[in-house]
Amino acid sequence: MITFRLAPGGMQSLVGVTPDLTTFGKIIGGGLPVGALGGRADIMAVFDPRGGKPRVSHGGTFNSNPVTMAAGLATLKALAPEAYAHLERLGERLRERVRKLLRARHEKAQITGLGSLFCLHWTPKRIVDYRSSRPLDPDRPVRTYIGLLNEGILLTQRGMGAVSVPMGDAEIERFVAALGRVLDGESRPGGD
Repeated sequence: MITFRLAPGGMQSLVGVTPDLTTFGKIIGGGLPVGALGGRADIMAVFDPRGGKPRVSHGGTFNSNPVTMAAGLATLKALAPEAYAHLERLGERLRERVRKLLRARHEKAQITGLGSLFCLHWTPKRIVDYRSSRPLDPDRPVRTYIGLLNEGILLTQRGMGAVSVPMGDAEIERFVAALGRVLDGESRPGGD
């Protein structure tokens, strides 16, 4: 589950779920290598060393790294309500611009996402699970990944990406234009 990208309380706070355990990844370290686990007191008690040896040992290379924690604290301070509003606006603008591009090109594709997150799917099927998100052409996501990489844009190979706070409308337009050029390359004979 992606947490702080969507809200200060993560996705769980947006949908009203109180989990037994929550995991946090790199975002709590400002992108540096770290992870965290939190949960109900009765579950977390197994890690508590007070009163003797904990029932479950929890050690790690990056535990309590002060540089990582300082970066994480700075990130959390920067993620003020206006930052989330900015990310939501940019994410929605990117998704809407890509939807228009895909429709104009008659692509059997779609874009999904929430908040700062988005994912390109090379299928016209309604996406309800991982099976329905499989591309019609299994090589299309990798070709798109390489095409965008050649344009200076990095997504995951499966087509997932995210906007960030320093971005603005210019970066959204740059992404849409680059994707358009990649689609142009796909439509030419031989794909180049």
